[in-house]
Amino acid sequence: MSTAQFKWAQRPDAIFVSVDVVDAKDVKVDFTAKEVAFTATVNGAAVEGKLALEGEIVPEKSSWVNTEREVQIKLAKKEDDAEYWDKLVQKKMNNLKVDWAKWKDEDELDGGDADMGDFGMGGMPGMGG
Repeated sequence: MSTAQFKWAQRPDAIFVSVDVVDAKDVKVDFTAKEVAFTATVNGAAVEGKLALEGEIVPEKSSWVNTEREVQIKLAKKEDDAEYWDKLVQKKMNNLKVDWAKWKDEDELDGGDADMGDFGMGGMPGMGG
């Protein structure tokens, strides 16, 4: 049995979790208010993992989809206007990473960084040519 590898990102109303499994079969994702449990079969081997959540979710509004490249999970936070969670789980996990490609900071949602220009994003001006 293998341990599932998780990545996560968040928005004010939801948490997005990706499970790195290619061609997963028999996928099962169970939700409770404080936990997400994942099981699947990949190349005949069982893969599983649990996330003991720091905050609460609404299981009935949470969902998942198997894209054949990964399993994507959307967790609906208990309160839509909830602040960003400081962390996803109660204890540090070696199989959990931040998904920076999907992450949006609170100030990015309302255009709060629009006047920053290319500061820190476009490389160093005047270099390379």
